[in-house]
Amino acid sequence: MLVELERERLDLLDDFKREMHATDEVSQCYMVTGEADFVLVVTVEDIATFDHFVKTKLYANRNLRKFRSMITLERLKFEPRIHV
Repeated sequence: MLVELERERLDLLDDFKREMHATDEVSQCYMVTGEADFVLVVTVEDIATFDHFVKTKLYANRNLRKFRSMITLERLKFEPRIHV
């Protein structure tokens, strides 16, 4: 999920980071450069739980400009490692 904030004041960034860190549905959160401010990996059991997350954590955040979600249909490869 790509998340873009309205304002990038340090206190508002810290608020968003704290909230995502405390949110069980967010399994990974990255602050990034480019179009989005954050990339979230959200892990939920079903679409109803995802809908609840969106409504309570994203739509409820007054500093969130927009977000784009991508729902995984099938994992083809997952190899978390560092190549040297």
